[in-house]
Amino acid sequence: MKILSAQQTHNADEATIKAQHITSEELMERAGNALTSKIRSLIDYKQSINIFCGPGNNGGDGLVITRLLFHSGYEVNAYILKSKRYSQDFEVNRAKLQRLSSDIIHEIESPQDIPTLPPSCAIIDALFGSGINRKIEGMAEYIIKKINESQALVISVDTPSGLPDYAIPDDDCAIVRAKHTIAIQMPFVSMLLPENYRYTGELSIVDINLDKEFINQTYTPFSMYDADYARYTLPPRPKFAHKGTFGHSLIIAGSYGKAGAAILACKACHRTGTGLLTVHVPQKCVDIMQIATPETMVNIDYGDFRVQNMPDLERFSAIGIGPGIGTEPDTQEAAIKTLQKARELNKPVIIDADALNILGLNKNILSQLPKNSILTPHIKEFDRVFGESKNNLERIEKIRENTKHYSIIIVLKGAYSVVGLPDGTISFNTTGNPAMATAGSGDVLTGIITALLAQRLTPEKAALYGVYIHGAAGDIAAKEIGNCGVTAQDIIKYIPQAVENTKHSAIPF
Repeated sequence: MKILSAQQTHNADEATIKAQHITSEELMERAGNALTSKIRSLIDYKQSINIFCGPGNNGGDGLVITRLLFHSGYEVNAYILKSKRYSQDFEVNRAKLQRLSSDIIHEIESPQDIPTLPPSCAIIDALFGSGINRKIEGMAEYIIKKINESQALVISVDTPSGLPDYAIPDDDCAIVRAKHTIAIQMPFVSMLLPENYRYTGELSIVDINLDKEFINQTYTPFSMYDADYARYTLPPRPKFAHKGTFGHSLIIAGSYGKAGAAILACKACHRTGTGLLTVHVPQKCVDIMQIATPETMVNIDYGDFRVQNMPDLERFSAIGIGPGIGTEPDTQEAAIKTLQKARELNKPVIIDADALNILGLNKNILSQLPKNSILTPHIKEFDRVFGESKNNLERIEKIRENTKHYSIIIVLKGAYSVVGLPDGTISFNTTGNPAMATAGSGDVLTGIITALLAQRLTPEKAALYGVYIHGAAGDIAAKEIGNCGVTAQDIIKYIPQAVENTKHSAIPF
């Protein structure tokens, strides 16, 4: 799913009207129907609903929603921000609503016109949609203040009023703080940033069938990786396949006291379908590895407590390095030599955890990484490697800059995990949940992506699909267990089900 700018979305509306031979009024009606259907699922039939409408097309959407909810028997009132000028489609829908019932239409010209907003009511924010490029002031600012002060359920349509499409606003800006935001066709980048969650709340998307040809032909560096893409990523397994068909993974992980990181990465790698797996660990981790994951072959480092030497990389299809290895000087040296050798041999590599911290301590190595290496930092690890950022929008720009400069792939882990590719494009992942904020979750992702690389997915597809599967397995775990108490091993348990949910239909060979 592409993510367009506000201007591009406006252009998509115009292209849709032209290509589908409809009027702008008909497109607004379509949007209003889709939004209303979603709103019904979020509110109680008995709740009173106050819909705040601005003078533009977002307000027009609000008037359509008012009319449709009124027809369905809801107790609903529309409060229109008085203006010297209204959009044409706004006026058309105001006239329709007036013919239906003028009693439910109210104008707001002064603070006294704003209704009481009890906690039991629902508020629909349709004041200002996408494309607003100015600070909201005057009566609109006062309305937003009153909405935010209420304890009512607040639902924004299109975007929370006052939130730009690509920015993290200052704290003093007047912006609606919604419990739910219903985006039309696609979200804007600003809706996917953690700093803006206080405005967007939970995000939903409704499809209004904007012209696909126009969207496909419109360039944007931003997209969302969703089920439609995931479904066609992992090829079916041939009938006469054997373990060699699906690659030989190498995971370099663990140290004395942190063998668990290696165990989790290995178990996840097996569950994601690697044909063979070897783990390289220090001597003190050997017994626990062979007990905990008997399917895994063990390559023994000569260090007792930590990794101190580089394994032979020739026979491996893909390499995962970092979980739990520590950052002692001899481990740093071994990790750097491994990465340099992997580049020489053109081996696909995923770099996580302590291997990222080692890069942060040796930034000159970035230019020596294998092409298309996949780095999977959380925010603090990212800042250690690429320098501190004031917010996540700045991090996204750094991701675009560094992926292009070093020809690498960066996965910034978190809600809507960001996957940056060497062509400068950014994809936001659509799976995952707060239950996955648990120790070892990142080690699981390392194992998943290593297995996908071993199965000869391109690094770009392995990163995108791996992050998706990781989140999808976490979603199943949260559904089965709940948002509190999910462990990394629970995520591993549901990897096969997450993979199965995205596969092709079986194809005979």
